[in-house]
Amino acid sequence: MNRTQAKILAPIICAFAAGSNIQARDPRVGAHWYPFHATNLPIENAIELGLELRIAPKPPKPKFARLALCNLDKVDANNVSALPYVVQIKAAAINEPGWIPAEVIVRKGHCDKFAKHPAFVKWLTADFQLLTGNNTHADNQRHA
Repeated sequence: MNRTQAKILAPIICAFAAGSNIQARDPRVGAHWYPFHATNLPIENAIELGLELRIAPKPPKPKFARLALCNLDKVDANNVSALPYVVQIKAAAINEPGWIPAEVIVRKGHCDKFAKHPAFVKWLTADFQLLTGNNTHADNQRHA
């Protein structure tokens, strides 16, 4: 092993010693990463053979939210960020003056702040997990 190989391998060996999973791929064959087991092939030989090594990425953390009932009449229409911490709003028809009901999805980390907002009425659900691929756009939106 030379210095260049040692510089490449140092963070991978440290991560492996700390319990992280290591993945490898052969760029000549394809882009698929597979679990690397040093018992099958010594790590120095993997570098000499041209394999790329990496620390396996951690799975994404699940995102949780709650559904709240709000009165959009209490929200300033000119203020774009009038309802902070919101993922999606589904407004209903206006039933009576001074009352515009809406279902609002609020990220779990912001529930305490949102409950103090003047438009908040009550929680409709307990915590539920946001799934990617549905129409909430939860992964594409970022709020303060």
